[in-house]
Amino acid sequence: MHDTLSPVRSPNRDRSEFTVPALPATGARPSLADRVFLRVGLWLLLRSTRSVQRNAAHESHHLRRANERARLAREQAALRRNLLSTVHA
Repeated sequence: MHDTLSPVRSPNRDRSEFTVPALPATGARPSLADRVFLRVGLWLLLRSTRSVQRNAAHESHHLRRANERARLAREQAALRRNLLSTVHA
């Protein structure tokens, strides 16, 4: 077996071995720098999701317009075929 592979947790291990770090005391507040970093991180996250949503909306609008143009072209072609078949008959 390769020794470069990372160890995998066995399903039989007790989950109590994996502890969550203790939370700070109730009166402790994050530092000003931590709060600023959290706000900037949240702002970046929200900004990126908005841009992804905006791009998806633009693409779906483009696809809708392309489908509408293709449908109109098919309808006009069918109408033209029907009109020409009645004239030649």
